[in-house]
Amino acid sequence: MNQSNKKINRIQGMYIKGTWGSFRFEAKVCNNASEQGINGGRVLKLKIWKGQDAGDGQELVSYDGTWLIKPQTDLQQYAFENLLGELEALPPFEFEQ
Repeated sequence: MNQSNKKINRIQGMYIKGTWGSFRFEAKVCNNASEQGINGGRVLKLKIWKGQDAGDGQELVSYDGTWLIKPQTDLQQYAFENLLGELEALPPFEFEQ
C-alpha cells in the first residue's frame, strides 16, 4: 500500500482511527497480546468501512471480542490482513498520569 493512501491516528490511549486505501477504520489496540484480541493478538476491536468519510460507506468488517462481520471478498480480506499487521506493529502507548 502506498504510504500516501494510509493514515493511522491514535485518538486516545488504546483507540486508533484512520484510513487505509479506500477504507476507513477504527480500532482498539492494547499493548500486549490478549485472548480477546483477533487471533490472540493486540487488536481487541476493529471496524472497517468502505469509503473514507464518516457517515458514508458500508461496514465491511466488525470484530469486538468476537466476529460480528468477517471479510467477505478477496479485497476486504487483503485490506483486513494488511491493516491488522500494521496495527499489531504499532509501538506501545503510554498511559497519561
